[in-house]
Amino acid sequence: NAVLKAVDSSVGAAINTLSYDYIDLWSRWTTWGNTPPPVFGDSAVVSEGQTIMLDFDSPRLHLILVMGHLMFDDSKNITLEATYIMINFGRFTVGTPEKPYIHNAVIRLFGDRLTPEIPVHGSKVLALRHGALDIHGIPRHPTFTKLAATAEARSNTIQVRGPVDWVAGEEIVVTTTDFMMEHSEKRTILAVANAATATVTITL
Repeated sequence: NAVLKAVDSSVGAAINTLSYDYIDLWSRWTTWGNTPPPVFGDSAVVSEGQTIMLDFDSPRLHLILVMGHLMFDDSKNITLEATYIMINFGRFTVGTPEKPYIHNAVIRLFGDRLTPEIPVHGSKVLALRHGALDIHGIPRHPTFTKLAATAEARSNTIQVRGPVDWVAGEEIVVTTTDFMMEHSEKRTILAVANAATATVTITL
């Protein structure tokens, strides 16, 4: 906290208390003890009492241990890559309910069946132990819907129940009607027609 005092000789003085946060940028050498930011294969620690803003796409890291506060820069799209991300009495923030993240955030985890596990939590993991994990994007309505008509094989359009707020460039999953999850298809929306109506036509 800091105390601000403004003095005007004609009316007297006004005093107020301001709060501010000191935030280190991931890209700055000063954040890492005047050494370069972590590179491919490195591990990184966000120390207790420290706040770091990830302000560029990370290389593929080994372990990120968050004991302070790690937050995403919301002025651009950001990608974070690692094998393990462990929040241990820390905080990890990609938007909040009061201020949702408005850009694209990607957290990409790497590993296979031979990757060593963190006890209790496992491998290829975003793990939380006695801390806070906030991931809040722009609210979407709806997040899922149902087909309004049969999706014909080899067709590049589908009709769904609306209204929806989906736009071109976003990805959707057309789920299977059987129990084989590999039959579901991830497709990119090319166009949306009549989005505000009860029946919406989507070009894929």
